[in-house]
Amino acid sequence: MFIELHLLQNFAPSNLNRDDTGSPKECEFGGHRRARISSQCFKRAVRMRFPDLLPGAELAKRTKRVVLDLIVPALEKRGHPSEASRLVAEKAFASVSLKLDEKSQTQYLLFMAKSEIDALIEACHQHFGALAKDSGKSGKQSKKEAQAGVPEEVRARVEAIIDGGKAADLALFGRMLADLPHKNIDAAAQVAHAISTHRVSPEFDY
Repeated sequence: MFIELHLLQNFAPSNLNRDDTGSPKECEFGGHRRARISSQCFKRAVRMRFPDLLPGAELAKRTKRVVLDLIVPALEKRGHPSEASRLVAEKAFASVSLKLDEKSQTQYLLFMAKSEIDALIEACHQHFGALAKDSGKSGKQSKKEAQAGVPEEVRARVEAIIDGGKAADLALFGRMLADLPHKNIDAAAQVAHAISTHRVSPEFDY
């Protein structure tokens, strides 16, 4: 099934979508400058609406702080020490080439289903001893070192977990994992940039 929507929407004069300098986004179209709202802006607005429509178990989380904000607190509740939990989570991620920086954040935003995150927590809990062994370097190790320090069955389980789950917003908008291209998910929806029907002359308000 293919559904295509074309919409017109009125807005009061405002800065709907800023560029990197804080100015309203715009583009050249039909020989005139026109106001623009990026597809990313619209998709984020839709994602923010999903929690009001579907239960959290059917949604995904987009963050760089999946280790510190989600996995470590869950492991602490299961009785594991905080620092050891962080190192274990980092090692689990590094074993499948998802490295973390010195702040224990992923190198780019990860869009992960809640079911994926819950399964990662369970895997870290069940294999805590194996992942905690020699985990002093954790996610800061090279790809080869990280994978060599994790039993193959544990690494394979972590990689198998990263499958997108059944998150509705993840299926709708897809995701790209630069370090795990075979785990990319094609989006079911395509969103174009919105442009104004008329020419615009940006004004600066000091």
